[in-house]
Amino acid sequence: MHASRMTGLIRRSRFAGAAACLCCAALASAAAQAQGVQPHDAGRQDAGRRAMDQDVPGLPPTPVSKDQYKLAQDRITDDFRAAQKTCEAMSGSNRSQCLAEAEAKQKISRSELEARYADTGEARFNARMNKAEADYAVAARKCEDFSGSARGECLQEARQTLAQARSEARTQFGKS
Repeated sequence: MHASRMTGLIRRSRFAGAAACLCCAALASAAAQAQGVQPHDAGRQDAGRRAMDQDVPGLPPTPVSKDQYKLAQDRITDDFRAAQKTCEAMSGSNRSQCLAEAEAKQKISRSELEARYADTGEARFNARMNKAEADYAVAARKCEDFSGSARGECLQEARQTLAQARSEARTQFGKS
């Protein structure tokens, strides 16, 4: 078929714009993948990751849309399940330490996501408090490996760190 006739057929087609758009997107995506570069909209999981990773230090967290929120929740759940599987391969004290760290990471991630989704001072305050408590849980779990006075000192230090983190959060958010 002659090229000008083909062009005329494409122009008259009601699907021409959509087909051209899909074709260009597919070509761009294939070219980017061939070069080892992720395309801008590489998939649902990447959108969830971008939603969680776009904060700039020193600035308030960027709010997320409902779709980004749901994607990020799924990502957090998937990351936790993967960490659990990794921990299952371990035994004894290492296993319980690994699980404590995985649970803490999940709790922190969920509360930070909630703070970004709600976009309120109260939610950000709760996220800071949850982070302090999760960090304390991990530190207290590490203290279980000690015995006697070393264990007591370790727990005391963990409690002091928790109290300091809570105090800083209250001061930052104007809570007493």
